[in-house]
Amino acid sequence: MSDVVILILLIVLSGFFAASEMAFVVANKLKIELRARKNNIPAKSAHFFLQNSQHFFSTILIGNNVVNIAFASMSTIFLFRTFGMGDGSILIISTVVILLFGELIPKYFSREIADSVLLTASIPLRIISFVFYPFIKITSSLSSFLTQFSSATEESISSLFNREDIETLVKEGHEAGAVHQSEKDIISRVFDLGEQRVYEA
Repeated sequence: MSDVVILILLIVLSGFFAASEMAFVVANKLKIELRARKNNIPAKSAHFFLQNSQHFFSTILIGNNVVNIAFASMSTIFLFRTFGMGDGSILIISTVVILLFGELIPKYFSREIADSVLLTASIPLRIISFVFYPFIKITSSLSSFLTQFSSATEESISSLFNREDIETLVKEGHEAGAVHQSEKDIISRVFDLGEQRVYEA
């Protein structure tokens, strides 16, 4: 198989993952669920991903990264051997090609036929998720952990200080000369505004 054919196949695969990702976001979830209840096999596969979004995005992430790395390697070898291009030119050309034909165009058309794309892509994606299951499991678990950690951190920060604590700090800062009267007034008005109803504001 020639290098050109391999590069075209890699671009098609990159477009497949990009189109699938867009279709997942904009597809009609209700229609797919109804078809899944009628034991439509593609719809059942699509519904599985809709119920396990982290698994879906991990599959897309790993599959797309494998394809893009392979494309970058193949295109570098092909352009250097065939045209004697330097690193800068190879980087620009390969980036433009993969961005245009492997990302933007597939996503644009996928928006228009999202349901069909997702149903068509669901079974191949299930196969890919099975092949790369250990890596996908690790990626999904890491994503879940980071999401939970981020949420817990935000909650702990938000509960660290309440209004009374901040007002006390501002008052002490004002008495110590670190906070000017104008700054103290602005902070007080912010709290007062937050307690007002819309029609009162």
